[in-house]
Amino acid sequence: MNKWLTILLLTIPLTFKIELLEGFRIMPQEPFLIILCFLITLKNLNNKIQNFSIPYIFLILCLILIIISSLVSLFFTWDVIGVAKTLKYLLYAYSIFLLLNSPIDHTKTRSNMLKIGSWVVIISLSLYLYWYWSLGMSWGNFVSFTTWNAEYMPTGFSNMVLNLQSGMFERIGGNHGIYGSYLVLLLILAIFNLQETHFRRSKIFTLLILINISFLTSRETLLLLILTFGFYCTYIVLLSRFSKRYVYLTLLFLFIGTISLLIWQPDVVLFNKIEHMLSSFSERGRVDNNVSYRLNTWYLFFQYIWEHPQWILLGFGFNRIRFEEILSIQEQLEGVSLAHVSVPESFYVGTLAYGGIFSLFCGILFFVFLLIFLGRRGKLGILLFFYVVGLMLTNGTGSSVLAELMLSQLGLVYLYVQKNLG
Repeated sequence: MNKWLTILLLTIPLTFKIELLEGFRIMPQEPFLIILCFLITLKNLNNKIQNFSIPYIFLILCLILIIISSLVSLFFTWDVIGVAKTLKYLLYAYSIFLLLNSPIDHTKTRSNMLKIGSWVVIISLSLYLYWYWSLGMSWGNFVSFTTWNAEYMPTGFSNMVLNLQSGMFERIGGNHGIYGSYLVLLLILAIFNLQETHFRRSKIFTLLILINISFLTSRETLLLLILTFGFYCTYIVLLSRFSKRYVYLTLLFLFIGTISLLIWQPDVVLFNKIEHMLSSFSERGRVDNNVSYRLNTWYLFFQYIWEHPQWILLGFGFNRIRFEEILSIQEQLEGVSLAHVSVPESFYVGTLAYGGIFSLFCGILFFVFLLIFLGRRGKLGILLFFYVVGLMLTNGTGSSVLAELMLSQLGLVYLYVQKNLG
């Protein structure tokens, strides 16, 4: 049963979603995950809980507190979508927790993730080229078009949705940050595999991942990439594992590469997005709309909490309608109209708003204990340590860590490290 649970989680990146209700989608694996989790729980009732499963205990507590708050929120505004989504997140967190405490061999987990990841990246880039061919645009116009139409970006299968009413597949936007975070995780595994095997295939796969990242308009992904490898390189330099000559050559190549990109200015989605962000700031003296909407949302939320501190304990529940009502009430109290979004757009603000201060505390401890247990697991563990540091920072303006793709794949990598590199 543990083997089948692992297989179901491994195949999440290759799977589309099914829309059951408006705004609520499931993966085909999830009904089977529920059954397997129930059976494995009954089988493992007397098993000892491993210390390295502590991070997922705190994540489970974080999500349970959000569910409790969300159920309470239904007495104010009826919106069960948030409860259903949080139960889904809890299912994935609990699945990883069960595998961490089950005696099963996970030596092939890393290689299986790389095999599945290679198919995801190849198919994503192939679909991107297909859209380029079918739309009949020039390359520059196509890149500009996909910069602002996220449903055409190479973002894997997680933005493919089967609409049961029409029986047709639809592509949705908004998941490029999640998919980008997954690509950075794949990149870490690919580089580690390259260091061990020196296979030519690993070099090609590493290049394909970087190409895929370049066609996403995800600042979160770029920041996560820079933070992860920037921190890791700094760590290596401080430990003096490389000669100064190597460091100087690396900096020289980075400088030459940066100057070349500035002069060449290739038609790449990510560069277009960064250029737009910089021009918005220089021309209008403020950040672009996506960032300003988030800042306005956080401002209204914290102002409301400041004036109604009793809600900081329980939160408002994962209830988008109620959250929007609270923001609107605060706008009326202040006599202003601020463009904002109806979700917190932050892991930390989200756990505080949805589950209260204790949910936020458990969410932070999830990250902290991941760092504690990853830091003891060799080269890959250290690289993943800095990846989680990057996730902690980038999830300040997003919540990719709570998506099905990231919950399953980050959990499997953590599982592999703890079971095989201890």
